[in-house]
Amino acid sequence: MREEVMKAYAALPFTAELSFEPLFRNARSMMSVSGNQYSRQISKILDSMEGKEVLRGVVSSENLQRYSDEINFLMRLVFPDLDDAECICKAQAPFTHDHIFATTRYRQMFEEPGVELELSESLLMGLGDLYSENLLFAYTMLFDIYYQLNHEMAEVIMKMPDRQQKVDRYFLADYSFRFVDVDAGGLKILEREQFSRMLIMRDRETLERLMPLDGVSFKGLITVRFSEVTEKENISQLKSELVENGSLRRKHNIAAVKHRLRSILKIEDLRVGLVLRYRVTQGNREAISRSVLRDYPGKAAGLFEEIYAQVFKNGEPYFITEIIQCKGHNGFVDYLYREGARSLGLIPLKDGDMVIAVLELLSDTKDMISSNSVRKLAELFPVLSVAVRREMSRLESRMDRVIKDYCTAIHPSVSWRFEEAAYNFLSSNGEDGESRFEDIVFPDVYPLYGSMDIRSSSDERNQAIQDDLLKQLDFASQALSAIYRNRAIPIADYYYTTLARYAAAVCEGLNSGDEINIIEFLQQRVEPFFRYLCKTSEKYTAKIDKYFMEMNPEMGVIYQRRRDYEESVSLLNRSLTTFLDQEEVRAQKIFPHYFEKYRTDGVEYNIYVGESMVRDVKFDDVQLKNLRVWQVIKMCEMVRLTESLLPKLKVKLSCSPLILVHSAPLTILFRVDEKRFEVEGTYNIRYEIIKKRIDKSRILGSGERLTRPGMLSVIYTQDKEWREYTSYLEYLADKGLIEGEIENHVLEDLQGVHGLRALRVKVIV
Repeated sequence: MREEVMKAYAALPFTAELSFEPLFRNARSMMSVSGNQYSRQISKILDSMEGKEVLRGVVSSENLQRYSDEINFLMRLVFPDLDDAECICKAQAPFTHDHIFATTRYRQMFEEPGVELELSESLLMGLGDLYSENLLFAYTMLFDIYYQLNHEMAEVIMKMPDRQQKVDRYFLADYSFRFVDVDAGGLKILEREQFSRMLIMRDRETLERLMPLDGVSFKGLITVRFSEVTEKENISQLKSELVENGSLRRKHNIAAVKHRLRSILKIEDLRVGLVLRYRVTQGNREAISRSVLRDYPGKAAGLFEEIYAQVFKNGEPYFITEIIQCKGHNGFVDYLYREGARSLGLIPLKDGDMVIAVLELLSDTKDMISSNSVRKLAELFPVLSVAVRREMSRLESRMDRVIKDYCTAIHPSVSWRFEEAAYNFLSSNGEDGESRFEDIVFPDVYPLYGSMDIRSSSDERNQAIQDDLLKQLDFASQALSAIYRNRAIPIADYYYTTLARYAAAVCEGLNSGDEINIIEFLQQRVEPFFRYLCKTSEKYTAKIDKYFMEMNPEMGVIYQRRRDYEESVSLLNRSLTTFLDQEEVRAQKIFPHYFEKYRTDGVEYNIYVGESMVRDVKFDDVQLKNLRVWQVIKMCEMVRLTESLLPKLKVKLSCSPLILVHSAPLTILFRVDEKRFEVEGTYNIRYEIIKKRIDKSRILGSGERLTRPGMLSVIYTQDKEWREYTSYLEYLADKGLIEGEIENHVLEDLQGVHGLRALRVKVIV
């Protein structure tokens, strides 16, 4: 690294020389301040420099050697004697690698044989080449010194690697150039605002073009103070590494995690392992494949019973600060002792309140693992838990895919039936090898269907697209208008006129392909024109910058209203599906049933219930009525939920609740070749047709849409269904969930569907 740094310094276009004059000037300024308690010491140091004129100007390397004692004495102005043994500090000429002075503590730490500081991994990730970084540093110094500012420098994290790969240490280097002067010669310094913007954007090429540093000279000395940040930096790096997919799967990633934990805890002989809690933990070798006990000769199940069970159960860390030989009384501890371990910590990792894994820490030294380890690593546990959950989900998803290859995603309520079919399939194949997986049929089941449809979602989506397009066209037009007013560029006027035509068309409404055509015109013709002008003239930078600043950096277009719309839809969908998932768990206690839901612009769900779908449980009409009452109550609660979310929605969206009643039992069939459930029989298929078409149903005679935000609609076909659901709605009124008249409507015929009627009532929010 030293050679690379020296080459980068040698290539710089300016000169940099060692001088103590800025330090002398600073010291004299401090003496002039009345009441300065350090004036006598400063005066003594300055007096010692009398007659040392060779130290007044640029200091040569020969005089640096000749007057080393005087220079060490002089450096007390910067690093007092009291700091010498504690502070890790050095001083050096600007843009050089070697220091002219270092504290005793610095020399003890960094000047040992084989020790060399290097840039940390986090710094290297965002770093350009060394030449560019040093040049930007020079421009920063020039900016701060010229405008007499104290620029806030980026942190420079240095790494002191352990060549034995045991414990790496990290140090924060704080560079100060308060003792540096700059002679800019005849260089014209940019205006402060423009100069600052170039530095923020790290635009080296523009800075070199507008303000070349040839002939500029930096004179003085730079001071560097180091503070150890080993624990903080290792935690930060480990967090970044754990976020990566596969961080607990690939061998080199796992090794890096172990190395980081070793550095954080400063335990050179630390051994690290993980035990994961899969759906089937007992006897699952995958659960201990990352464990320090993966080679344990006993049974995996015995390990869980002996040691891990209590951690998974109570969620508290478990420590053995001194492992002693148990002489056969405890196989687990005996094994640890034989393997050289002398202290152990088992730390639970949680997903919510559930322990999903145990982090194992072992040391060959007693008393090294303790509750102090938990304190140091506490910041890591949430992200480590996320990495564990992700890795466990990956394996469990692979297991599910195996099932899906033969069946589908199986709802827990009917998994027993698929297990029976799988057993029959395997048994039959054992005899003749020609059996096929049987179709799985559930006869005489009753359907319950409901939906919460986001009203006018297509219109809102189109409006969001229009708003974003019009805003982008407006910003582009403003820039083009300013350009044409200042300079008669015909192409600017052509672009301006074309965008005005596009804007007028968008105001009229969007047709298929309009958005793509407009964006292509902006990105392929207008934006290259803007970039060309920015490179050739600074007059139009502000307007053009304003245009580009409004863009979404990932999509290259203005995406504000669409993002607001999508976030609003997403919030509604997430909230509704979460609510449904939670309430459906409770509904299973009413009677086990099959449940499925779909997320579109809103949420819809199907429930199938019947005796054929359960095993060893008697089904009665009472359970069906219980679920129907549960459904109407939950639909009202979902309306209240969506209303409560309105203040959080950037686009005010409303949902229209709808229930479809179907009293006749159906037969549903799982077809193996298509791997999905479907209704069986011509009459039953009519139910599916109705479901697909009722969301657009209208009231006969008025043409009004049946579904309305804030009003619960119930579609039915039979008088007995009307009586049943009217009684349910009266019950809801008594419970304070609905109010007003219960409306009765006849609906217009839909394609292939006739004779639908509906109840509608206002939900109290």
